[in-house]
Amino acid sequence: MTLTRLLEIEQKWVSWEEQRSLQVAERFWIERGRPTEPRSLEDLLERVLTACQRQGIPYAPVLLKRKRQLGRGEWKPRLGSQPVSGNPFAGIHEGDPNCPRCRGSGHVLGPDRESAFMCECNHWRPRI
Repeated sequence: MTLTRLLEIEQKWVSWEEQRSLQVAERFWIERGRPTEPRSLEDLLERVLTACQRQGIPYAPVLLKRKRQLGRGEWKPRLGSQPVSGNPFAGIHEGDPNCPRCRGSGHVLGPDRESAFMCECNHWRPRI
């Protein structure tokens, strides 16, 4: 299970510039123990949006939409019987898994664990 799948985000509607915000969100989600409760997800999304804004990373509007829906109780994740395991970055831009800094995501969490930076391995660049 990935955060993108948990939030029911259709990646085909997210521009490549905004894909970076999904990667940041995925990392934050993993760092915080992969929460699935609505209140925890709302807090997580607030932190993601703040970090993206602080770093100048365009965020996917669906992240703000889900945060607001969670806050109003209009939407909840459908967990079903899907386990929260496997490759957390499946379906997201995958780089060199051998990079010791970003492990293929193209982004590295900052020392405050709230911000992200582009990795020196350049795997954050879009592939054409």
